[in-house]
Amino acid sequence: MYAILWYRRRHKREYQPIRSVESVSLDDDSTVNLQALDVVRIEANDVVQTQMVGSGAFADVWLGSYRGQPVAIEQLHSHGKILTRAQLQSFVDEFVLMSAFKSPRLVTLIGAAWTRPRMLQCVMEWMDQGDLRYYLASHGPNAYTWPDKLAHIFHIVEGLVYLHSMFVVHRDLKSRNILLDGTHDPNWQTLAYPKPTSNRP
Repeated sequence: MYAILWYRRRHKREYQPIRSVESVSLDDDSTVNLQALDVVRIEANDVVQTQMVGSGAFADVWLGSYRGQPVAIEQLHSHGKILTRAQLQSFVDEFVLMSAFKSPRLVTLIGAAWTRPRMLQCVMEWMDQGDLRYYLASHGPNAYTWPDKLAHIFHIVEGLVYLHSMFVVHRDLKSRNILLDGTHDPNWQTLAYPKPTSNRP
């Protein structure tokens, strides 16, 4: 399965470290609103991180497990750069948006766990075959036939159509944001900074 992803690629301009009186230090995150994630909240003790598989400017992605199920876990760095409250809230809001998506063509948000806002862990389905860029680089034309390509293109378009029906634009359509599972059916890495639009009827 292909899945649209948005969890690995955060917009650099939106997440530049800004040091100011509005910064969120390790002890100052109480004003960040996680209420909208309450409906998908899961127990932090049920989430186990096993291996880091990616790291960005402000967050890491881990392979882990949730109640014995392999999952991907995104969590802000526990050290280093300081975020503004607005940046931390934006991180939260991204997963609030993702929690509303219900499509087989988008990576599924399983739940969110936290003890405080800066410790938020977003738990998503694990796509065990990596991204489309890697698949294309490691498979020749005999292994990746045109019928397969056409089927995958159709699935990718289905994911985009769904996002647009939710008044969301993806803004980072590329092979690294298309993930595959063991069926080799493409799922959108929906986590690559989609943006709500104002073009509602």
